[in-house]
Amino acid sequence: TKKGNLFIYDRKASKKVPILGKHTKSIICGCWQDDNIIACGSEDNTFSISDLKGTTLFEKTLKGKPSLMKFALMVDQNNPENKNQVLSMVLNHRYFYIHNMDNPENPLELVFQEEYGNIVSYEWYNENHILFGFSNGNFIVMSTGN
Repeated sequence: TKKGNLFIYDRKASKKVPILGKHTKSIICGCWQDDNIIACGSEDNTFSISDLKGTTLFEKTLKGKPSLMKFALMVDQNNPENKNQVLSMVLNHRYFYIHNMDNPENPLELVFQEEYGNIVSYEWYNENHILFGFSNGNFIVMSTGN
């Protein structure tokens, strides 16, 4: 809603689950994780992570408006056998933000040169690479590894 509320319909239980009070302005982006976790980004420059019952698992104020949210797996550089669940998003069409679900207090923020333009799309692949597409027609492949 415009007030930042969200309703989830549980088909198995045939009921609406309200997720209220997460945001003070409109929810403008979001995504689902495979194990029924939802992330929402809002015009109030915040994002929240909630479970299906509406319980807030995490929330944070950002440096800009979020968009293009995606959950992904990222290889742990200290132990390549481990994979970290991350939430990535674009802020103000210019910054790339990675929230590590296991280490939420240390997000990764990337800024690209202005000559590339705004980030219009990105895609995770091979668990440690990201392909970015920019408004000026540029593409960049970035490794999250060493």
